[in-house]
Amino acid sequence: MSVFLDKISSYLIDNHLDSLDKVCVVLPNRRAGLFLKKYLSQRIKKPIWMPAVFGVEDFILEYSGFQLLDPVALLFELYETHRDVEKENADTFDEFIHWGKVLLNDFNEIDQYLIDPQKLFSYLNDVKAMAVWNLNQKPLTPFEKKYLKFFNSLYQYYSLFSTKLLEKKQVYKGLAYRSLSENIEAIAKTLPFQKVIFSGFNALTTSEEQIIKFLISKEKAEIFWDIDEYYFKNPDQEAGKFFRKYDRKMGFGHFRWIADNFHDSDKEITIIGVPKKIGQAKIMGEVLSAYKDSGMELEKTAVVLADETLLIPVLNSLPSEIEEFNVTMGYSLRYTPLYELFESVFALHENAERFSHLPSSRTFRFYYKDVYRVLNHPYLMFIAETPDTVRGAINELQAGNHVFLSEKDLENAFDEKFADHNKLFQTVFTRWNNCPGKALETITILIETLRDKLLINGKENKNSDIELEYLYHFSLIFKRIRTLLARYPVIDAVSNLRSIYKQVIGASSIPFYGEPLKGLQVMGMLETRTLGFKNIILLSVNDDIIPSGKSMNSFIPFDIRRDFKLPTYRDRNAIFAYHFYRLLQHGKRIFLLYNTESDSLGGGEKSRFITQLLHELPIYNPEIKITEKLFHLLPQKENRDFTITIEKDEQIIEILMEKAGKGFSPSSLNAYRNCSLQFYFQYIARLRDIDEVEETIEAATLGTVVHDVMNELYHPCIGKVLKPEMVTKMISEVKKITDNAFKKHYRGGDLHYGKNLLIVNVARRIITNFLKKEIPFLESIGKKGDLLTIIHLEKPLDTILPVDIGDTKIEVKIKGTTDRIDKQADIYRVIDYKTGRVIPGDLKIKDWESMETDPRNDKSFQVLTYAFLFLSQPGFNNAKVKPGIISFKSPSAGLMDVKLPDTKLINSDSLDEFRVILKNLLSEIFDKHNPFSQTPEPDNCKWCPFKGICNR
Repeated sequence: MSVFLDKISSYLIDNHLDSLDKVCVVLPNRRAGLFLKKYLSQRIKKPIWMPAVFGVEDFILEYSGFQLLDPVALLFELYETHRDVEKENADTFDEFIHWGKVLLNDFNEIDQYLIDPQKLFSYLNDVKAMAVWNLNQKPLTPFEKKYLKFFNSLYQYYSLFSTKLLEKKQVYKGLAYRSLSENIEAIAKTLPFQKVIFSGFNALTTSEEQIIKFLISKEKAEIFWDIDEYYFKNPDQEAGKFFRKYDRKMGFGHFRWIADNFHDSDKEITIIGVPKKIGQAKIMGEVLSAYKDSGMELEKTAVVLADETLLIPVLNSLPSEIEEFNVTMGYSLRYTPLYELFESVFALHENAERFSHLPSSRTFRFYYKDVYRVLNHPYLMFIAETPDTVRGAINELQAGNHVFLSEKDLENAFDEKFADHNKLFQTVFTRWNNCPGKALETITILIETLRDKLLINGKENKNSDIELEYLYHFSLIFKRIRTLLARYPVIDAVSNLRSIYKQVIGASSIPFYGEPLKGLQVMGMLETRTLGFKNIILLSVNDDIIPSGKSMNSFIPFDIRRDFKLPTYRDRNAIFAYHFYRLLQHGKRIFLLYNTESDSLGGGEKSRFITQLLHELPIYNPEIKITEKLFHLLPQKENRDFTITIEKDEQIIEILMEKAGKGFSPSSLNAYRNCSLQFYFQYIARLRDIDEVEETIEAATLGTVVHDVMNELYHPCIGKVLKPEMVTKMISEVKKITDNAFKKHYRGGDLHYGKNLLIVNVARRIITNFLKKEIPFLESIGKKGDLLTIIHLEKPLDTILPVDIGDTKIEVKIKGTTDRIDKQADIYRVIDYKTGRVIPGDLKIKDWESMETDPRNDKSFQVLTYAFLFLSQPGFNNAKVKPGIISFKSPSAGLMDVKLPDTKLINSDSLDEFRVILKNLLSEIFDKHNPFSQTPEPDNCKWCPFKGICNR
């Protein structure tokens, strides 16, 4: 499998067979050692002692004599240094953690590359001082002073921090590297080996280089490279950048080994562009299925993930016939459902604390979305045993329309719904008071409850083993955090705890257990170092992944890094290039998959390494076959008929007849005019939108409130002549009546801040503006001798309309409630209030035919229906009416009345055409042979709540 490691094993047997126990092999990682031992075992013919095998980090730590601290403990130690330096001006831990990680990385690199920290930080400080220097000699701002003070303190940070760690014999990786390299002469004398074999390295740090060169100079070490002529000899190939540098330097001895696999071996390289990550995983599965049938040896096959988030899709896409596979990478705990649960609980309490400190907040309350996110989590459903109990609690809370929920609200819901688990649910929703200890107590109870539940139901739940594994690892993490809390008492807020939790989680994964030397190998890019595979499927070969982008998380800018010989993004790209080409140099059948689809951050471009292969490799070796394929996974346009037709069976006719007795409203008839299928869904099938919390006052609620306020303001005037002074009095009552109306119709909502407060103010203003326009209108008609009398408000009207259905005549009730009916001189004004936009053109009817189907006439249809109903009332058959709309968005327009196509006068005679239209509509609705179907006008579907059902 691994050509290079096989050659190393052969070299050891040929040259050190009798003294293998005196040999140490140092490799880039631990995994390579496992394969080296395999090759050695295949060559050994008699019992002997195996050589010591180390990953390079293990070797450094073993002989530097220090203990490596984990990244989180190092952050705490650095924070203590920060407080020692800054005293009372120190940042909070939550503020520090974001830049503390960056500073740790810089310290680590400085030490690994043996940079003089005092010289570098002094230079960096001068550069930053020049950046804020100004020619006009204005004094520095407080921010600029703090900025310069920070960079001026960096060497002090480094000195105090490294000294403290060395005294404790505890270090970060770079400090161990620096210590060993600076003391290598003394330490070399104590090494218990005759030879140290360094194998398979690429970009050595300065400290590694110094250690290796010293040991080689004392004939205590040798180094072996895994290189190919293709990128080593070509100065334009960045993959060979470091090897060419080492070749020019003295101290590494004879260069071994340089192969020429790209020139001498035949390769088949297939480049496949596939949309999305999941698409790549599916194609990978198809490739494995196809080639396994043709004799692909799984032991010599690797699926390599440049983007490790593809692990689960890849595992789910492995062909069922592949029974043996080994995963060398862990599954990050960030992608587990348990992580989502704990994140939801943290967010629930953090947001509640933040909201409680707002000036507009009066009590501690939870945001409803955070509550529902926790309650809807599968694990909470599992604990409650039956999902219906959880949904019942959610429905009960939603019914109250509370955007913010108090502990008491939740306690009442839990008492009824979760009697068996009341302690748990009350614990989750009990205030933490920003106390990390209380937070950990809640998490512990959650973990223990879930564990007990899984153990009880383990036989019934096929996934219980993996879920118990999740719980075990999270339990270890929170125990680790408890230890840190006790050791470093700087975590004084839940936000700090959450930051530390995320740090620990980021470095934690669930290991996969398997046989590492058998079957298909699934691994990350770094795990491939020193290993070679005949068959390779490499996924996510995209720019910004292979190689990664230019950004580097560091306080040290590019030009200073370059001057001090610290690695830059160019060096990182060279490292990526080496890993890529080294993997390919041993392969025979290679598949390179990349994502063709861009996302919100860009992407979708294949890696430039692929472009290099396409242009350069065929020239270097014409025998190499390179094929490009592009997969389009977009669904083909189907010829399926998406037309929905609902035939009118006996049950539907029965519902329609029931509705004929109860009455058809103008809204229902407008729905039919718009789309008969919409009418069916809404009024026959009685489908409704999901009832959700109305966080921000919706347009419908605003309209209801305005109608209520107008009704209450004008109600004392019913039967009276409306006078300007009566309207003036109304203006003073607008605020009180409007606020009461919102409390009635926006029950549980908060009206005292944000958008809701703005909407309340808008409601007050539009009503006031209308009343202010009403006063001059009354004064104007008064001068003409006209009087305006309020006849009705919110008046229910109905009439019976005989309709012919074939040979049968049925009676259908038409009903509606008109907002206001008043009388000016001898004309009755039938008025509908609208809070939305209305223009006079909306009420102009060009011809009667358009009234039957054109949705643009929906407003005219509605108010004409009200006029028709009014004229059908006893005593008003001969009345003259003026139906119209008052728009609160355009109060200065006054009453915008309907304009008929053939007359200005509207009475019973002029509405005969409209009566015919109503009868035609109702005949069509009741016609058994006329099914409900989709409107032929797609524009009508724009705001339809059922367009998802119709696939429109």
